[in-house]
Amino acid sequence: MTTTAKIKLTAEDKTSRAFTSLRGRLGKAGSALGGLKTALLGVAGVAGFGKLISSGLDAADQIDKLSKATGFSISALSELKHAADLSGVGFTELTTGMTKMQKTISDAELGLSTAKDALDAMGLSIDDIKGLEPDRQFEIMAEAVSTIKDPTEKVATAMRAFGRAGTKLIPMLDAGEEGIKDMREEAKKLGGVLSKDMVDASADTKDAWARLKTAAGGVVNKLTAALAPALIVIFNWLAEKIPAAIKIVNKYWDI
Repeated sequence: MTTTAKIKLTAEDKTSRAFTSLRGRLGKAGSALGGLKTALLGVAGVAGFGKLISSGLDAADQIDKLSKATGFSISALSELKHAADLSGVGFTELTTGMTKMQKTISDAELGLSTAKDALDAMGLSIDDIKGLEPDRQFEIMAEAVSTIKDPTEKVATAMRAFGRAGTKLIPMLDAGEEGIKDMREEAKKLGGVLSKDMVDASADTKDAWARLKTAAGGVVNKLTAALAPALIVIFNWLAEKIPAAIKIVNKYWDI
């Protein structure tokens, strides 16, 4: 037997043993998992469902953080988020604008001229909005901006009150006080308003989901490590065979 033939037989024997080893390891893994098979299938199902609820959990988390940062109630923020969505305003712009609005009002209460001028440009004084709930302050300021006819003046005024996000908020601000109230009411009818209890439950759910993903990842890591030796041999063997397969395809199909 030639040296080349021996090498070929040795390689094929090694690959055959790798396939046998892989089957054996998969069989052992299946036996070891036993009753966990059903649980793992359940995890796969939950993973698919998790993608659907993930955005909802993230939104609840964002609203909770914004509520703590601005003083807006969770329910008011979820209503206003719906109004922003209908107006084509992103949640980031809404968040940034509301945070700046709170600073503008706070500075105006302290008597800072820049903040007072921003309110003056809307035809408002600090007495018109002082002491009101933040969502009512937002509605009143939105109404004031919506009445400004000159586009350039409207943009400048919105930016003075809501910062750089003011420009992006204009489609929502243009709805005015009544328009925003209507959209908030619609959010309630559609069941899209979150409560403190719902946000807390979402936070707990998000934590539990993170633990489940970590645990599932651990199982995958263990299985990958166990199957790796056999897979390396098989993958290398396949890589060696592919060029020959390409030559055959090119020969008969003129590619």
